[in-house]
Amino acid sequence: MLGWFLDDIVVFLFRTIVRFLREDRSRDWPVTSGTVEQSHCPETAMYPLAELVYSYSVDGVDHSGSFKRGFWHQKSAERYAGRFLPGSKLVVRYRPGEAAESCIREDDQAKPGAPAIRDSL
Repeated sequence: MLGWFLDDIVVFLFRTIVRFLREDRSRDWPVTSGTVEQSHCPETAMYPLAELVYSYSVDGVDHSGSFKRGFWHQKSAERYAGRFLPGSKLVVRYRPGEAAESCIREDDQAKPGAPAIRDSL
């Protein structure tokens, strides 16, 4: 039993560290407007997580991406996914020179002082 608990802690910490590193790396990337295509919590996942699938456009070229965030409890993951309804807008950061690589930063989403979204159409 202790082994499973420690395993849960290691997986949760790993996911959290990876998410923070991605968010830090993309801090200075340009932003554009994206649309949530799907938000869900996969029931087949061994550890609770929320997944957002989104689309965005840069210089007239359409792209898509996904963002996964791990949680300790399934209900927390479901509440988080429920905040991002299909069709809703979100801020997407994309890598300069390689717009197909993108990142969702929680700090950018619908908060006062969020970065201005570049109109890429």
